[in-house]
Amino acid sequence: MDERTVEILGVEGSPGKGGWLGFLHNPDSGKYFAPEFLDIPFFDVIRKMQSMGMTGKGWTIAILDTGLMLDHPWIKRQLLQSKDFTGEGPEDKNGHGTLMALNALLVAPDANIVNIKVMDAEGRGTEENIVKGIDWAVEQKVDGISISAGVDHSKWLLPDCKGTCKLCKAAENADKAGIIVSAAAGNEPNKTYCPARLGMVKKDNHIISCQAFDLTTGKIASYSGKGNATGPVGMYHFIPVV
Repeated sequence: MDERTVEILGVEGSPGKGGWLGFLHNPDSGKYFAPEFLDIPFFDVIRKMQSMGMTGKGWTIAILDTGLMLDHPWIKRQLLQSKDFTGEGPEDKNGHGTLMALNALLVAPDANIVNIKVMDAEGRGTEENIVKGIDWAVEQKVDGISISAGVDHSKWLLPDCKGTCKLCKAAENADKAGIIVSAAAGNEPNKTYCPARLGMVKKDNHIISCQAFDLTTGKIASYSGKGNATGPVGMYHFIPVV
């Protein structure tokens, strides 16, 4: 397999090694933090769903990212197991993976979490490890997979992958197993990275190709790739948790 390097998607730029950790934990005070819903109409639907008992109970979500902050109270309560494909160990040394898990638990607070670390402290990894991570998630029979990474397979500025690369095939196998796969569309306008591209080029699957919706402007983020669904960015107001 081509050893392409992949990076975190769905955010503009990166704060660098460990750059997200400071938002989530203060080592001096020992306090942990988590995002909360902003008081805007965008989140009213989610609030209503939760009031109806739709809290993710009975669901297991695999987070393919930079690992998880294992002592974070929200994570500790819901974590089932961890798997590391980077050699760094399952602990999150970047913070992005923990942030994605906390976002998932904000929407579905009773869901269980599986930690699959495929990117390192710098927020980088390989295409091969993402494939391994997806395959391992399928083996664990999770209900959903969140992937904030991907590969640009375009050539000469034109799309190349038709949903047939190894990364898209791994996502397709997960979809055929009945797993909901949500993958970031990418950080380049009018492009869709793999495996999110699978959801754009093949209509007989349920792959969510997630483009970034900027809550501060009410529009698709200027840096976002093209997707078939939207996910909010700019939502982060952090509160202490116990």
